[in-house]
Formats: sequence, C-alpha cells, structure tokens
Amino acid sequence: MWWGFLLLGVLWIWFGMFVLSYRVGSLAAVAAFVGVAFLFGGITQLAVATRAESWRWLYVISGILAIAAAIGTFVWPDITLYVVSVLVAWYLIFFGIIHLVDALAGPKVAWWWTTLLLGIAELVLGVWAVRSW
Repeated sequence: MWWGFLLLGVLWIWFGMFVLSYRVGSLAAVAAFVGVAFLFGGITQLAVATRAESWRWLYVISGILAIAAAIGTFVWPDITLYVVSVLVAWYLIFFGIIHLVDALAGPKVAWWWTTLLLGIAELVLGVWAVRSW
C-alpha cells in the first residue's frame, strides 16, 4: 500500500501549491477543506457516541456543534477564513511562548536549542499573523 501514501502525498502537495498560488479559488478551497474537516469530525464524534460507555452526551454535543460549524462554513466561507486565521495566529503565539519557556527554563537536553528556534519562529509568525489578518 506504499503507493497510496505516495498518491496522497502528491495530492497534498498539489493542494498546497494551489493554496499558495493565492488565487480566488485557493481561498474557496481552504474554506471547503475546513468545512469538510468539520463535517467529517462531527460525523466521527456521533459515531463514537454510539460506542462510548460514558460521557456519551459530550460526544453527541460536540458532533452536533461540528456539523453546525460545517454548515456555517459552507454558508459563510469568508467569516470562517477570518476566524480560522485568527485562531491559528493566537495558537502560534501561545505555543511559541510555551516552547520558549520550555527551552530556556527546562532541562538542557541534547538539541535543546531547536526548541528555542521553534519557539522564536512560532512567536514571530504568530505576531505577524495577528497584525496582518
């Protein structure tokens, strides 16, 4: 089945190249990808709810919310892209700070400086993304 992974990798590279081309269709492709991800996530949560022994109600609620988010994504793709970009920017800032603190205050293991570089890159990219949505 190695060819399946190769084919999937080639498709992902093509999708990434199309998105990075920054055409009108590329933004619609990202919005559709987010909507499909919400939809499949919601369906998965509802399927897991049928097998869960405890906290079943939480799986049902999260599945319904994910499907509602998918419908909202397909109805308002421009708002979805804005919200996703803001969430990703703050995610980068938050984990950039965590990686910086871990690299500077944590035990100095081999290659500790790679965590420092990762934290700096995440923080810089996150601050840039927050400022230029």
